[in-house]
Amino acid sequence: MVLSALIPDELIMDILSRLPVQSLVKFLCVNKSWRSLITDDPAFKALNFHLHSSDTNSNYLITIPNEFSSETRLCTVIFRNNNNNGEVSNFVAKEIEIPFRTPTHFYRVLCSCNGVVCMSGCGIYTNIIDSLYLWNPSVRNFKMIGSCTPPGDTNIMITRHGIGVDHRDHDVFLLIIRIIFYYDVYEGTYNGEKKPYTEVYSLNTNSWSRIHESVVVPCLASDQPTAFVNGAIHWKALSFSSRRCVIMYFNTSERVFGEIRLPVNAFDSIVGNQWRPTVFKGLLAVIVISRVFPASRKKICDIWIMNEYGVVKSWTKRFAIPITLEDTLFVRPLGITKNDQLLLDLDGKLLWYDLDCQQGWILGFHGVQAVNIIGSREFGEIRLPVNCFDHMVRLHWRVTVFKGLLALIVISRIHPASRKICDIWIMKEYGVVESWTKRFAIPIPLEDTLFDRPLGITKNDQLLQDLDGMLLWYDLDGEQGGILGFYGVQGSFDVDTLTDSLYLLGPTRE
Repeated sequence: MVLSALIPDELIMDILSRLPVQSLVKFLCVNKSWRSLITDDPAFKALNFHLHSSDTNSNYLITIPNEFSSETRLCTVIFRNNNNNGEVSNFVAKEIEIPFRTPTHFYRVLCSCNGVVCMSGCGIYTNIIDSLYLWNPSVRNFKMIGSCTPPGDTNIMITRHGIGVDHRDHDVFLLIIRIIFYYDVYEGTYNGEKKPYTEVYSLNTNSWSRIHESVVVPCLASDQPTAFVNGAIHWKALSFSSRRCVIMYFNTSERVFGEIRLPVNAFDSIVGNQWRPTVFKGLLAVIVISRVFPASRKKICDIWIMNEYGVVKSWTKRFAIPITLEDTLFVRPLGITKNDQLLLDLDGKLLWYDLDCQQGWILGFHGVQAVNIIGSREFGEIRLPVNCFDHMVRLHWRVTVFKGLLALIVISRIHPASRKICDIWIMKEYGVVESWTKRFAIPIPLEDTLFDRPLGITKNDQLLQDLDGMLLWYDLDGEQGGILGFYGVQGSFDVDTLTDSLYLLGPTRE
């Protein structure tokens, strides 16, 4: 008799639900009953996701280039690794291939929920999106979804999407909401005579259904990723009635829209547009970038929590996190993971901040070793080497690690009219500014590059640079390198936070 036949089904479900997603995918070929449980039982999927959603190793960051110039479609996954004592020790990165190919070679992240990414093959300035791709990187499968654009002039249409759990389908199936706004030329607004066209795609029924025209869409939604909480999808939006920034929501059970006002005086008038809705410990939250005081160059990241959903007076500022890089021009909130990790994009550098232990790291989109920038739960700062910057290209620098030491990669010039050079500075004694030493001065072989972005140094001492979308590899020990070819369009990446899940969208890739 087979051993599994002697074990009660309830016990098998309890045991398997405690295993990580990657292990469960391997079990699909072990036993037919196990395969049916893992792939077809909605209750099992929900239980597994609930048990693992806050695990450090189940939450990860994915960065996806918007365009590829070669046949290889690799994106980077970054997650925090635990040591033998169960404590977080470092960051680990690996490359995975996007399993589908778009006709346009564009890859754009629209939104995500429960480990599933909703993507399109259209460029960032495309108004109408007809084809969507659902992709679960954890189980390496995907599903292509087609849709029909309503008749009319597509030049006056813009499309917005959101993804969430369908509460009409026992909270286990996903749905996508698609909104088409029409621009009224005479009124100069998207809230003209022709009302938005809305429809919902259900993963359960594999079909689109139109939302009745009587359902009012009260806001113009942003094209930024959405947040799903309290049974609703939430967008950063502009209210048609008040002309103010609000959060628009779509309730997946009642199939209705609404708006939620933001905290009073939460915005800085200069950087007021740098905010986004997110989720923190199961509550609706907002990440807002502002300044310490009006005349200051120092920015701060405020996190507001709505303690009672829908009650504006319950907004509470929970965190005020200083951004230590003063020269940062572009700060983009990326969200909060399910295990309470805040993610910010600082001029292309990734700030990863643990909201529980109040520690943060600067690391790159390509998995460069992280640098802990927090000590004793307080922020600190380290001054850079004197005269290390070229005033023409001073923004092209980044923090990294070389042979266990804090290091700095700086793009500069030998003299103002000359070609560029890559300097690598090493801090021999941590925290001692006088110990900065220029260790390398590497000429950049391409004279006419416009965009030079340092990507970092690998643990085996390989320098990586982005030169107008071409990858420069340079061995610092052997002092030799070369151009590896195009890997993506310069500086054009989508970043999203995901959690391992068992949403199977198609055949699993072994």
